[in-house]
Amino acid sequence: KKRIEQAKRLGLYENKFESKILAKDFINAGFCGKILGLKLQEARENELKEYIKGLAK
Repeated sequence: KKRIEQAKRLGLYENKFESKILAKDFINAGFCGKILGLKLQEARENELKEYIKGLAK
């Protein structure tokens, strides 16, 4: 319940976030295994941070 309230306050509740990061792009760049997972996680976190910054404007 607390997360829902926070999401509503930040404007994330009404605006669904959809990641545009694709694993195949990282695989094509030569990443695999654990490094692939770490790179995907890092890229998606950065993408989400930028999305949230955009909502705050």
